[in-house]
Amino acid sequence: MNIKRNKLVKSASAVALALYANLAMAATTGAEFKGLADMVTGWSEGYLGMALGLTAFLIGLAVGLMKQTIMPCIVGLGVGLAATLGPGIIKGMFTLII
Repeated sequence: MNIKRNKLVKSASAVALALYANLAMAATTGAEFKGLADMVTGWSEGYLGMALGLTAFLIGLAVGLMKQTIMPCIVGLGVGLAATLGPGIIKGMFTLII
């Protein structure tokens, strides 16, 4: 039973490594999605991201006041940071692979 499992793991690893090269090319190919990626990045780094971050912060602040804890406010700050810094981090991850 253990030999079959090891064989399955090895074959799955081989397939994953064979497909890895194609995944690395996915970061730069597919120009038809560039417009969509630029639009969504602009939204999250622009005024929409700022509005969502501020809204999450204010909702977290209100919930925190009702529950008398600061944790919901910190979650709101995290949402704001993720909306602002997230696209840059994701772009860096894709360009780092290549």
